[in-house]
Amino acid sequence: MPDLADGDSTEMKGSGAKPYVLKNTGGVYSCSCPAWRNQSIAIERRTCKHLRKLRGDAAEEARIGGALPQKPVKAKAEGEEAGGLQLLLAVVVEFIRSHSVEAMERFYVPQPGLRLWYPGNVPDPSLPHA
Repeated sequence: MPDLADGDSTEMKGSGAKPYVLKNTGGVYSCSCPAWRNQSIAIERRTCKHLRKLRGDAAEEARIGGALPQKPVKAKAEGEEAGGLQLLLAVVVEFIRSHSVEAMERFYVPQPGLRLWYPGNVPDPSLPHA
């Protein structure tokens, strides 16, 4: 696999319009991609798919001194089972759609001076407010 000499840089096409810049500065490899920039580890231990593609998995594993981070898992295709948070949101939305306002009032915590208003329960504007 090709490698970068100290001080060299190269460009690699990514998903955006502009190519990512890969650099070797004193043995510290960097990439301008968000995956490399947003890692919360020391810069000499960071890697990304662009560096792995350039240098190879074995060279990157030897450089960072351990196993490579997991490659990102692709999102599930439409129609596959939804994740936990999406499923919870769908259940809550369905609950709100299918239950009447009276059923929702069970979850309303009344506070002094406040009322839950909905059609059919709107106060008469001619009466003084309490």
